[in-house]
Amino acid sequence: MWTGADIRVEVFDDLSEADAVTVRLQTPAGLLAMMADVRFEGRVLILTGVHTHGEDIGPGSLGPVRLRWLAQAVMEVVDCDEIILEGAIRTTGAGPGRRPGRLRFRRPPAAGPRD
Repeated sequence: MWTGADIRVEVFDDLSEADAVTVRLQTPAGLLAMMADVRFEGRVLILTGVHTHGEDIGPGSLGPVRLRWLAQAVMEVVDCDEIILEGAIRTTGAGPGRRPGRLRFRRPPAAGPRD
């Protein structure tokens, strides 16, 4: 399983307009670029209009388990309890013209009481 120490997050907020942010996520599996509109609602990070591009990660290289590991590591780095991803309408690839389903990742409950 990956942790926050296993990934590096670079944020490029000057490459996008309004609330959109571009990030590069260096993972043990490779480099993933992502662009999305970003907002917080309490301790929930909500990413809408998500576009991703594996710079040196091939299709299917992350898979559901590694994607969950990545989300957990990002929650650790950003210090939030939940991430909601709402993909943008696909222009190419699997099912052009369709919007991918919403993905929700939650941090596991802490072992002890939170401060």
